[in-house]
Amino acid sequence: MRGVGVFMEASSEILLRRAQAYAGDRSMIVPGQLGFGHDGHVFVSNEHTAIKVHERATTYRNELAVYQRLRERGVDRVADHHVPKLIDWDDTRLIIEMSIVPRPFVLDFASAMLDHAPRFPQHVIDERTEHWLELFGENWEQVPLIVLELELRAGVYLLDPHPGNIAFEDD
Repeated sequence: MRGVGVFMEASSEILLRRAQAYAGDRSMIVPGQLGFGHDGHVFVSNEHTAIKVHERATTYRNELAVYQRLRERGVDRVADHHVPKLIDWDDTRLIIEMSIVPRPFVLDFASAMLDHAPRFPQHVIDERTEHWLELFGENWEQVPLIVLELELRAGVYLLDPHPGNIAFEDD
C-alpha cells in the first residue's frame, strides 16, 4: 500500500504542473486546489475559474463533449441548480477550464453519457437507487428531476449522481 501513496503524490504533482503550465500560457496563476477525485484534480485560477486536469484521455474527451453540448444548448441551470460554463480546454494537457458555480450545483460529467444511456438489469437499478437514497436523504426526490432535465434538454445521461456532483443549498 505504501507504493500507492507515492504514486498518488507523484500523480498529483504532475497534474499540478500541467495546470500551472496551462495557466501560465494564459497569464494566470493557480493559487490552490478546489478538489480531486477518480478522474483528476480541480484547481482554482486567479481568474476565479476552475481548471480540471484529467488523468485519462477517455474521461477528458467524454467530459469535454458534455460541456460542449451544454454550451451548445445554452444549459447553465438544471432544476434551479447551477451548471459550470465551459471557458476553454487543452487537448494536449487534458484540461477543461470552466466557471466556478455556487450551490446548488450540478457538475463533474466525466462519466456521463451523451444521447443514450446504457441498459442495466433491474436489480442493479434497484441497488443503485437504494444507495442514492441513502446518500441524498431528504433531497433524493429532486435528484431524478435533475437527471431527467439533463436528459431532455441536452441528451446528457448522468450515471453517477452523488453529493459531490449534485449539491443542494442546504448541504
